Amino acid sequence: MSAKTFKLIPETEYNALNQKLDLILQSLNSSEENLSNGIGKWITEKQAQEITGKKATTLWKMRNKGLLVFTKINNKVFYDKESILSLLERNKQDAFRRK
Repeated sequence: MSAKTFKLIPETEYNALNQKLDLILQSLNSSEENLSNGIGKWITEKQAQEITGKKATTLWKMRNKGLLVFTKINNKVFYDKESILSLLERNKQDAFRRK
């Protein structure tokens, strides 16, 4: 069993870090409208679910297997749009016609 260690940082550094994280989240949240219009590199987990028709658990399994590129900020997951499109492309099947 490993012992957990805690690192103490000065309050000013902690506040600065929180401000940076808030700016990142604001930027991502303000661009969600652009993301839903297909602009930008990252899409939300909800958008990835809508595109793929898969549940969050399935997307989680796919990213754990290395099938999807993602980023996670404060427990909010964003997927690389190209990664989703690539996954769909790799799994496409040509239609065939019965004779």
